[in-house]
Amino acid sequence: MKKLLSSCFILTFLVYSLSLYGQYRDCDIALAICGESPFYFSAPSGEGNVDNDVSSTCVDIEFNSTWIKWTAATDGLITFVLTPDNSDQDLDFILFYMNEENNCDNKTLIRCMASGANVNEPPSQWAQCAGPTGLIIWETDVIENAGCSPTDNNFLAPLSATAGDQYMLLVNSFATPGPGFTLDFGGTAELECITVSTTPVEQKVYGLFDVYPTVSNGTIYIQPVEAELTDATMTIYDMTGHEVLLEKTTIEKMHPIDVSFIPMGAYLITIRTAGALATKMFFITH
Repeated sequence: MKKLLSSCFILTFLVYSLSLYGQYRDCDIALAICGESPFYFSAPSGEGNVDNDVSSTCVDIEFNSTWIKWTAATDGLITFVLTPDNSDQDLDFILFYMNEENNCDNKTLIRCMASGANVNEPPSQWAQCAGPTGLIIWETDVIENAGCSPTDNNFLAPLSATAGDQYMLLVNSFATPGPGFTLDFGGTAELECITVSTTPVEQKVYGLFDVYPTVSNGTIYIQPVEAELTDATMTIYDMTGHEVLLEKTTIEKMHPIDVSFIPMGAYLITIRTAGALATKMFFITH
């Protein structure tokens, strides 16, 4: 199936949906995500450069590939479900543990899912190996090979993560064009949503604020998680790290920000208060 700012994506489906695809075909340009799911990827098509670690796995090759990475912010279990747009479609995946952060040449295979159709057999004989796949709590196996044996069910064991662990996921979509799919996380571990602080005394906070909607064509709203954010510095960056908006203010409940002048794309919003720093992401559509 580079840390200028941590490019973590938080995508909450309200009224809109946004497709993520295409440019994430290689490990070194994988989409870095965090926070609450789901994340939707429209139909992938094609592969990137050859990754030497793939050929020695149960999946063997890349096919309509998408690379995704995340970092655990807290200890706990990580589960996820990959759901294709079409329930009879086959998604395979490989999951790596990154021995060095963002170093694609130093990663270890920890899960491999290749189950799917049995050649020359009717779909009823391999239905349990198509459709949704991923990691679930009650599973114990770490690999399912190609084809569909009676003991396969298209799911593998969850991850037991330690804060700071980074993982890399390759998803293969075995159809041309491949079906779109949704990535939905679960478990007890939180995923990294924190930028790198340049001020040692700052506490990097996971839940300082929320942003609504995360997909907007004109206005976003900042919601403090607890008390109002006094003497806050709010900065919006594009994905190259360029500052597009700077505002110093006190942020009360549902603080509106006009973003209608910003070009379509993905942006990071960082808020600093006395000793605290947090970053989240939103999307602009016009």
